[in-house]
Amino acid sequence: MVKAISRKRWGLLLLPILLLGAILRLIRLGQQSFWWDEVYSANLAAKSLATVVPRFGQTPTLYPILLHFWSYMGHSDTMLRLLSVLFGIITLWVVYLIGKNLLDARHGLLCSLLMAISPFHIWYSREARMYSLLILLSAASVLFFIKFLQKQKGWPGVWWALSTGLAIYTHYYAVFILIFEVAIFLLFWHRYHYRWRSFCYVLGSLVAMMLPMLFLFFLGGRYATLSAEGAGENPIQLFSILYTFFAFSLGLSYGPSIAELHRCISLTTVQPYLAQILPVALLFSAIFVLGLGFLWHRREKLVFLLLYLIVPIAGASLLSLLWPQISYNVRYVSTALPAYGFILARGLLAPRNRTIRWVLVLLILTGTFISLHNYYCVDKYGKADYRSAAQFVSAHSEDSDVILAPYLELFKYYYRGPSAVRKLLWSPKLYRKAIKMRVRGFNRTWLVISREWKSDPKGEMVDYVRETFPAVLETTFTNLYLGLYETASTQRD
Repeated sequence: MVKAISRKRWGLLLLPILLLGAILRLIRLGQQSFWWDEVYSANLAAKSLATVVPRFGQTPTLYPILLHFWSYMGHSDTMLRLLSVLFGIITLWVVYLIGKNLLDARHGLLCSLLMAISPFHIWYSREARMYSLLILLSAASVLFFIKFLQKQKGWPGVWWALSTGLAIYTHYYAVFILIFEVAIFLLFWHRYHYRWRSFCYVLGSLVAMMLPMLFLFFLGGRYATLSAEGAGENPIQLFSILYTFFAFSLGLSYGPSIAELHRCISLTTVQPYLAQILPVALLFSAIFVLGLGFLWHRREKLVFLLLYLIVPIAGASLLSLLWPQISYNVRYVSTALPAYGFILARGLLAPRNRTIRWVLVLLILTGTFISLHNYYCVDKYGKADYRSAAQFVSAHSEDSDVILAPYLELFKYYYRGPSAVRKLLWSPKLYRKAIKMRVRGFNRTWLVISREWKSDPKGEMVDYVRETFPAVLETTFTNLYLGLYETASTQRD
């Protein structure tokens, strides 16, 4: 009876956390327009299943398949992002269950709360991308792995295999969660060796699940494409690891923005924000170390959480070191986020004095809500506003206009006007010739520039167009430059 009452109490405490998490993920969900990756997801999901299912490239296709069916309810930005929101909310419940089974219900609730207000988790729970699903499925894999080790009822081995397989079908880097789980089983062989047959059955079923993906990836030509093209342009650096823990703590909207970091990753970029960053970074670091210290006497739990945290980060780092064409990005290692949350939760619950606990919690909340305010309200942390720019151009463009946009598909996703839209890629030697060729035969040219660190690193294309053609108008939207130029004179060249 006592256990039933206690279980009910903890369950009731979880409800407001889920409600808070839902509110923070739903507020102004469609405020920002899609960015490039979200448009890729939306365009892929809009294709037939025969096209979507075998589309293995930089990422597997479980998420696009789910988004394909979800899109039957609507194609608005808000509706497409809502699927990720649902995954994010369910993750809060799964994290609570992990904490309850691994440590106790208090730690599960506190980690669930930290995830509910996590700017990093909220960011990716509000994108039409696979990362919210990846975090959910990898957390489910860890939950059922724990249940498998504890030999709980309800076929945990089957659910462990299924959740892990689906996680890998969501993102290749989910394999690091499986590596972490295998490492735990082997490290504590003396405790779990009697389960080795069941363990092998799970691994065997996982291999069977992976066969279609391996066939499509290697024999379907995806491996050759990925080998030639790589996967991004951000190889691993020391700063990348430090930024991973910073992002896990405060998200991508505290301190320097993503755009500022892409333009120049140096002390000069970070220096104006040091007074803002250092106190909070030291606070999170101290709580993290405190959590590790209080886990020291529970060695198995400590090793479990450290490997849960370190293996995805180390695996992604090693891949980028060995193959620089493969980017290291903090979102690729988001599977480690719950482990970081559990260590923080242990640190917050470590002090015996309740006043100290509440002070630490309030300080964490202060930094977190500053980051969330920046995310919701400060433009420099937002995505480029292609929706507003495309609507503006749609209303003012003419048949004789041409639109030059480095991110062609992103602009075309929102554009509904009569003008031709052409891609303009940055090239140090050829950009002048490329611009002249693309504007020939058109009276006016629209130039749409975002993510300028990649599309126009030194502003040379914008400067060249300004110097060469008379400006009709120049304006900006959130993190986006838009210019209209009179280019009819090129027809007489």
